[in-house]
Amino acid sequence: MAPPTSSSPAAAAHRPVVPVRYGRWHLQQGTYRASFPQGLEVTFVDTTPLLHKYHKEHWVDLIGGYSSQREDSVKESQRLLLESSLNSSTAKFKLVVGHHPVVSLGDNCQKDSDCDETSELFIPLLEQYNVTAYLNGHEHDLQYIESSEGGQHVVSYVVTGAGSDVAIDEFQKLRQKSIPEGPYFLRDDQGFVAVVLEGSSLDFYYYVSSSRLPAFKASREQK
Repeated sequence: MAPPTSSSPAAAAHRPVVPVRYGRWHLQQGTYRASFPQGLEVTFVDTTPLLHKYHKEHWVDLIGGYSSQREDSVKESQRLLLESSLNSSTAKFKLVVGHHPVVSLGDNCQKDSDCDETSELFIPLLEQYNVTAYLNGHEHDLQYIESSEGGQHVVSYVVTGAGSDVAIDEFQKLRQKSIPEGPYFLRDDQGFVAVVLEGSSLDFYYYVSSSRLPAFKASREQK
């Protein structure tokens, strides 16, 4: 098991009854990788300990949780684990999944600056190791953004946090210079994203409550 870098105690995420009732459910602490058919690998990262703003939350003193972890050491541990996972991967498609956004036009990045700490850690690694996409929630909306800060490798940033509450009208005041140059999708509607891998194409289908058909589709081809 990966080092304890979760904001909640390990026992809370490892109740023995859960795997029995839900055979497909698996949750592990810290950073870990899962392999899937057709050359897909997904690295999961616990992003909560990376954000300084949580230091004063009421739940930080849970046993084995946030306050027992030094911020700098946690960041370095996560970086090393993530880099090791990506560097050793031979998958044709690499995905990274975390709760918090890295690139986003939603309120949590535009107003609360949540992306400042995550982008510093993630973006260099995502681009260096040719990660296809980073998927996250936290923002209560749906977004698709393609970005390449280093100018070499394009990463797809998939925000899918609109399963319940939705931040209505949060994109109305975006400045024109904030609009991405590449393909993008922004929607303040309840919905979800389906990821489909077929052959050499990894497709992202965006479904919203107002339509039976996908509201948006983005594809990434194996290079």
